[in-house]
Amino acid sequence: MFDVIRIAEYFQCLFIERVNRFVVKVRMDNEEFKAHINNTGRLDSLFVKGFTCFCTLINGRKLKYRLFAIESPNNRYFSIIDTSLRMKAFEKMIEKNLIDDIKGFDFKRNPRFGDSVFDYLLFNKKKQIIAEIKSAVMFGDGFSMYPDAPTKRGERHFEELIKLRKEGLKTMIFFVSSVPNVKGFKANKKVSSKIAELLIEAKRTGVVIKSFNILFSPEKSVIFSKTISFLFSINKNF
Repeated sequence: MFDVIRIAEYFQCLFIERVNRFVVKVRMDNEEFKAHINNTGRLDSLFVKGFTCFCTLINGRKLKYRLFAIESPNNRYFSIIDTSLRMKAFEKMIEKNLIDDIKGFDFKRNPRFGDSVFDYLLFNKKKQIIAEIKSAVMFGDGFSMYPDAPTKRGERHFEELIKLRKEGLKTMIFFVSSVPNVKGFKANKKVSSKIAELLIEAKRTGVVIKSFNILFSPEKSVIFSKTISFLFSINKNF
């Protein structure tokens, strides 16, 4: 287990309902209030009334809290749904040299290549890699999965990465899982057969695909990675 980010101050709540794409309703100390979320995925398997969740303070004009983690199939650890924390965790793991293939790399956010802006340019003295980060918080058949809803943006990013790889540039896709006790990652073919097909093409083209797992432990007040890299399934069960 590798500690990645310490959460200095947070508040335990109960999830009530999702109000819209960016707002949920939670209960804390017998009082209901609205909290911000920055993850626009459906998250149906996690947004369940009565689930334990955790919020942090934010400097919002209308909302004071942001929901960052919520109960998962194993409620000793909690799934991270805050996309900004997901990115911070990835950057900390780069700084700590925890991810194979990019040890000793530095990073630049939001580089533009072709027709798209990607999450990261990873680089050292000898190599540059264009990288995209995707969240995999769905769970099924022992795997974390992406996506949980159809995503034209995800399709476009993967198509661009494949195109850039064919042009000779090095490209990577990282799937950030946040589900306890999974054996690996796979595409959610039931939601998007197109994404599954694109990932198979990406793998065959030479796009490097990695997945790692991060979770929140309220006992230690940290976001940690229990599995740095695990199976990316593209077999018949993909």
